[in-house]
Amino acid sequence: METHQIGLVAACGIVCSFFAGLMGIGGGVLMAPLLLLVPSLSHTAAFPVPLVAGLAVTQDLVGSFVAAVVHRRFKFQNRDLLIRMCSAIFVGALAGAVLSHYARGETILVTLAILVTLGAGCMLTLDLNVVDLVTDNVSGRNGVLTIVVAALVGVLAGFVGQGAGFLLLPAMLVILRLTLRVTVANSLGIIFCAALGGLLGRWGTQQVSASWLLVLLLTAIPGAIMGGYVSARITHKVLGHAMIALLVFASIQLWIKVLAI
Repeated sequence: METHQIGLVAACGIVCSFFAGLMGIGGGVLMAPLLLLVPSLSHTAAFPVPLVAGLAVTQDLVGSFVAAVVHRRFKFQNRDLLIRMCSAIFVGALAGAVLSHYARGETILVTLAILVTLGAGCMLTLDLNVVDLVTDNVSGRNGVLTIVVAALVGVLAGFVGQGAGFLLLPAMLVILRLTLRVTVANSLGIIFCAALGGLLGRWGTQQVSASWLLVLLLTAIPGAIMGGYVSARITHKVLGHAMIALLVFASIQLWIKVLAI
């Protein structure tokens, strides 16, 4: 770890944690393109793709945890939904992370670019003019469907080194038909479990270190707290457009990196 690398990761961690609290995405989907883009702009040594994936999933872990604590006070979380989806996504992410150890960095990068683009496309299909409800009957949702969705998202998330917010949110909105604020509040806890499974899988295969975990933990707390409070004070339509803009940005940056390989 060099000093300029620590400063770069810390700065990215604050920005990504803010968006984690704002949108319920964990922040890893923004961390990956930033860590791939910023070194080239500052003419410093590039981060290897496996390390970027490890840092992204670490960002998802700490960012989603802090943001989930902030969002808990806004009363949109549902215990039954969290238990079902957290259990399934943890197992899926752990399996995906172990599988990633045997994949090339280029393969992980291309897969991530495809998945982020897919997530952005799904968000673009949503009608953000529909009024968001304060409560939602999530307990009555199909339990098997929620488990299957969470497990599949978990495998993909663990493989590319993400907490899967960019896939989980569209899936919860489009497939499970949950409202936006309920999705944001509950997705953070689910993303945390996905990131935990992914991080354990990468830790066990020596793809990430405790030093980076500490750096991101220290930067995640203030960023996620600010993002969470801003999220509660803006309209669901603004929140939806912000999610779309973030995913489109991440998708473009990732494809630029892929084409440069």
